[in-house]
Amino acid sequence: MPEIEGGVLFLEDVAEHPYRTTVKRRDALGLSTYKNDQIKKAAIKQGLAEEIAINFGHSTRGNVKFLELTAKGYAALGKEAPPARFQNMSPEHGWYQ
Repeated sequence: MPEIEGGVLFLEDVAEHPYRTTVKRRDALGLSTYKNDQIKKAAIKQGLAEEIAINFGHSTRGNVKFLELTAKGYAALGKEAPPARFQNMSPEHGWYQ
């Protein structure tokens, strides 16, 4: 688990709401930008989550970032990892679907 206060709730939110952007996750959990970034970086560094940046075009003004738990992240929460989301397709195509 990220050794930062709020890390468990953060990872549970990633597991329950995989399509929530990092900004919307921050707002939903009531975290400051700094705290959100700290927890996110700790989870990525520990191999519990991966960040996926997807360019949806000019309407979003650049990349939209999502987090996805790794098998290690699901194991840390005591949950079974779902099947891989992006088999035989790019992350952009998978998120669009």
